[in-house]
Formats: sequence, C-alpha cells, structure tokens
Amino acid sequence: MSIEIKISESNKAPPIIIGDGKLTPRNIAQWERYANAYFLKAKTPEGEKVSSVLNCFSGLHLLNWIDMNRDKFLADGYTFETFMKSMRACFLDPNWEEIVICEEVSRNMTDDQSFAMWSAGIISGNTLVGPDHRLSVPDLRKHLRMSLSKRLTTKLSSLKKADKDALEAIEDFDEWRREIIMIDEAHRKDLEAAKEFMFQSLGKRPHPDAEHTYSRLPPAHRDPEPAYSHPPRVLHNSRNYNTPASGANAVGYHSDQRGSSSSSSAFLTEVLEEDVATTNILAAFLPSSNTASSFALGNGYDTSQENASGDSLVLDSLSKLLRNLSLPASP
Repeated sequence: MSIEIKISESNKAPPIIIGDGKLTPRNIAQWERYANAYFLKAKTPEGEKVSSVLNCFSGLHLLNWIDMNRDKFLADGYTFETFMKSMRACFLDPNWEEIVICEEVSRNMTDDQSFAMWSAGIISGNTLVGPDHRLSVPDLRKHLRMSLSKRLTTKLSSLKKADKDALEAIEDFDEWRREIIMIDEAHRKDLEAAKEFMFQSLGKRPHPDAEHTYSRLPPAHRDPEPAYSHPPRVLHNSRNYNTPASGANAVGYHSDQRGSSSSSSAFLTEVLEEDVATTNILAAFLPSSNTASSFALGNGYDTSQENASGDSLVLDSLSKLLRNLSLPASP
C-alpha cells in the first residue's frame, strides 16, 4: 500500500491524502506544505483551517483517527499547528526526529557525491524536523562545511588565501552554497578530464608474459604471431611485476600510440600538481603491486633520460609525483 497526495490546480481546493499506506515524515510534510498553500490562496482564517481539511483523508486509519478526535479538532482555539503535531504523534515513530537527523541530516559527503545533491538532501532533512531539532542557518552552514568529503575539503584548502577569505566573507547562505557548488563542479570536471586523458594516453598493450601463456596453447588453437612495428618493452624488474594481465592491470601503450611528449607530460603534471585530491583519484587507476613507482618498473617503462620518449615522460611525471606523496597503490 502506498500514499498518494492529490492536489488541485492553482491550490483552489485543499490537498487530499489517498491510500492506506504508511505515513512518513516526508509525505506528512508534503501534505502540510500543500495545505498551507491552499490556506494562503483561500485566505482561510486560523480558526477554520482544521475544519477545512478534516474531509481530505481517504485511508481507513486516517478516517478512524479523525472520527475518534473530531470533537477535539473542531473545538474553539484548536490550531492547525496543533493538528499537525497530533498527526505526527499518532502515525510516526516516537523518535522520528532523531531518526531523520541521523539518517538524513548527519550524513557525511563522500568523494563520489556532488556538493549540490548532497547539501540539498541535508537541507531537505533539516526542514522535516520541528523547530526544537532543526539547525539554524548558521549552524547548518557550519555543519555542511565540517561534513564535506576529503576530496572537496582538500580542494577548498588548496584555494588561494584571497579566494578563501572571499568565500568565508559571504554572509548569505544561498550565495555561499552556490559558490561551493561552482567550485565542486569545476573540480569534478577536472578530475573527469584528467582520467579521460590518462586512459587515452596510456593505451592498452599485451601483458609482457602473454607470449609465455600463448606458447602453452596447443598448436591447433594458436593464432598467427602478432606483428609489432616496435618490439615489446623488456621487463626491468620482474620481482615487482605480479599483477594480472587483464582490465586496468594490463595498461600500457606502444610508441605508435604516443602523443606529444611535451604536451602530455605538461598537462598531466599540471592536473596532478593542482591538489592532492586529484592525485588520489588518479592513483586508484594505476596498476601496481606495491607502490606507484613499481608500476613504472613492473611494466617495463624506462624512465631514464637517454631513453625518454612521449609515453615515458608522461608516466615519469605521474610516477614521480606519486612517489613523492608516498601514496599506496590500489590492490
């Protein structure tokens, strides 16, 4: 069973709750909002608000509740605010406000969430609870700032001092939230562009040990030997190379897949050096057994100056930054 709220066009009639489903803090708040919109449109006096909505329920449990308390609801001085408190006390969990705060208001932002969607959920949950539990606007702003994801917190910390001061000087809550949304959206786009660039720059190549697996197949099932315009790179440190030859762990590329060495390394270095959060995200895509540095050795990349090429320069800048940050590699 579900609850449906039927509203009239332009709020010409009070909203109706249809169905015998479970009432929740959200659908009760939604009906209350529509009811107040109707009162405003119809210019309903305070003393007539409750009587004008008593026939707006069709569910059996709500009809029984109305019939049992009709005299109280129609008594002089009984307000619509008191009516809503009585409805919530009858149909919601006794600790419903604490539950809403725990499940909807106190949630921390995660790295994969956008600030716009996450903060909208926090604000929505905060409006569900009563004044005694609701966060004030200054407290709500402080709560949002303290519950940001590590990614966005790092990004805000990397802003120039003048930009930080300008952001904190914004007094209007909505304006402050819009500024954070713009910073977050720009940062998310940068991360997506960096990941896309890395995948395009570091193309696929066969696993160095693939030819050994290949040679163990029966002769009848062997395909013709692949022809390479350049020989595969030699494995320089086989002890560090123990990743499987599939998916992201088979990442590598040939010299015919290179871009410009200067533009590739410069772009990647610029993106990675922007902030640690960007590097953390990209590090998760690097195949490695122990550290990011073993990725370069384990995949046969020679990063020495005498053999530097377009792909090794890109990988060298990436590996060097990750080594300096001492970032652990993903399993």
